[in-house]
Amino acid sequence: MRLTRITPFEPSASPEAQAGFYRDSLGFEVEIRADNSAVLQRDDAAIHLVEASDHAGLTHPERKGSFCIGFDGEHELYPVLKPKVDILPDRHVRAPFNQDCGPPEFHRADDDCTPLVLGEAI
Repeated sequence: MRLTRITPFEPSASPEAQAGFYRDSLGFEVEIRADNSAVLQRDDAAIHLVEASDHAGLTHPERKGSFCIGFDGEHELYPVLKPKVDILPDRHVRAPFNQDCGPPEFHRADDDCTPLVLGEAI
């Protein structure tokens, strides 16, 4: 198993408009587009834009960022982490599942409750 990259999840009132900024200004390409999100990539860098209400203030939970650690070998990582995951509070873990827009992933909140997504590299 090899970690491949870290991808920030950026809350946005308009992922479509924000994707345009990253595309036109920084040369990113839209790899995946869904109703409320977009995944952009340039070289080895990626960013995942997720919709947040434009009425949500900067301290609102919708505006809290998170990040994804991509890795090779989903079937190798989760069994290694499972003993540590099993002792976490229920609301700190989401077991592996398949995403409609991408590869399998699982979620874990860190000690500060920042969401951490672990998923196979796209």
